[in-house]
Amino acid sequence: MSAALVAPRAAPPASPARTFAILALLVCTTLLTYAPTLRNGFLQIGFDDAIIVDTEAIRGLDGPHLRAMAGSFVEAHYVPLTLLSLAVDHALWQFDPFGFHLTNILLQAVNAVLVWLLLRPLLPPPMSPLVAALVFAVHPLQLEAVSLAIQRKTLLSGAAFFITLLCWQRWRGGRGHAWYAAALGAYACAALAKPNVVTLPVILWLYDYAFVDGRPRWKATLPFLAIAAAATAAAITAHAEVDAVHGLHGGNVVVHGLMMARVTAEYMLAALLPIDLAPAYYYQRSDGLALRNWAALIALLGLAVVVVRQRRAQPWPFICLAWFAITLAPESNLVPLTQLRADRFCYLPMLAVGIAWAYGLARVTRAAPRAWLEPALATGLVVSLAMLTAASAPMWHSDVSAWERVVERQDWVAAPHLLLGHAYLLANDVPDATRAYERALLVQPDSNAAAQARLALSRLRAAPPPAAPQATADAGNPDATRGHAQPHARRAADRRARRLVERRRGSLA
Repeated sequence: MSAALVAPRAAPPASPARTFAILALLVCTTLLTYAPTLRNGFLQIGFDDAIIVDTEAIRGLDGPHLRAMAGSFVEAHYVPLTLLSLAVDHALWQFDPFGFHLTNILLQAVNAVLVWLLLRPLLPPPMSPLVAALVFAVHPLQLEAVSLAIQRKTLLSGAAFFITLLCWQRWRGGRGHAWYAAALGAYACAALAKPNVVTLPVILWLYDYAFVDGRPRWKATLPFLAIAAAATAAAITAHAEVDAVHGLHGGNVVVHGLMMARVTAEYMLAALLPIDLAPAYYYQRSDGLALRNWAALIALLGLAVVVVRQRRAQPWPFICLAWFAITLAPESNLVPLTQLRADRFCYLPMLAVGIAWAYGLARVTRAAPRAWLEPALATGLVVSLAMLTAASAPMWHSDVSAWERVVERQDWVAAPHLLLGHAYLLANDVPDATRAYERALLVQPDSNAAAQARLALSRLRAAPPPAAPQATADAGNPDATRGHAQPHARRAADRRARRLVERRRGSLA
């Protein structure tokens, strides 16, 4: 009979005081790390926060609004549970960004606690589960998911995802079929919050294989597979409705595979050394067959072969790599989408990164004669990551700060200059908008973004647009007077005109 890679064991006992201290540490660390994002506005140029101020369905909790949430697609997604969450925030805060960001931070703290609860009976106590949960909570790659108000869908689906695993863990531990039913209900909620959880049935197989008896419960996951199939169909339909599903990046399967190998390798490097991050990433089409892409593919294949072959002797590297690959798969352009890379795509894979860091620290300090070494190294790691995340938060403060960061990092492509121009224009900064559009024309004069910049310049020179209504400015400015904000016709028209370029954020250029 097959055996689990890691022998199952009961969760170690802990005093109420110790448990409370751990939970308080997780929550407080998360809140302090992301506190700077409370000053953010709604990012409406290419980052979809405009959905919040433009979607009528979230402006009430009565029958018609609830039916609208449940019965419609919103910008390439079917996410009724997310819309319900945003509607509750709207009922409490109207269009004050502070409240929406506060809910995001609280959800991230809840998810950190859920990760600790999930890992507590799996990783060696007492430090490893806590270190893994803290790294998951405060790693800079998580900043986009927490900073953007519309990424409520990522945080909410993540919470339901971890609750599903916790319930499955208890059911497989022999605690009764009520836990199985709870797992199924939680998974349905996860899929209704965001469909990127469609690979969760495979994660359940991985859990059984690694931690239970080495034999996945195929029949038990059939209802989960049915939910995943329904979520996949809804997501594909929603994406197709707004032309968000495209052909292979680079035009053929070889270039597509090479580009995704490079992106995956960049995710892994960013997990180890999270510097030079940006709100969006662009790649040159001419680099499709570049040597570094082949090197990334070979390195990933070699790593996979070594880790799989050593899974019995070294189970945790295998578990981490498998988790990372499985949870990243829905966002890895197996079905080609418009965006090659985004930090938020790593939200669920970051659990594997947290485990890897905790595992590495435990291995390094195993033979250390001093008991304080592992806590000291863990503290240094978590504090460093948290400080880096907090220091990076200002780039997500507004559309202008976000696209200025992208332009600073990738000046060679026209699209971010165009979107920076739109951001300046939304902020009523016509001179800087003009300069951004002119730069877009200069760096890629034959691109679609340059064509849109040329059109924007012609409109500006013909008749400079009037100042945006104060209510609209307030909706994206937490320092302004907080109150009700209404979308207006000019912004809606601009959004329609920008749609083609915005959907290609992070694609080949």
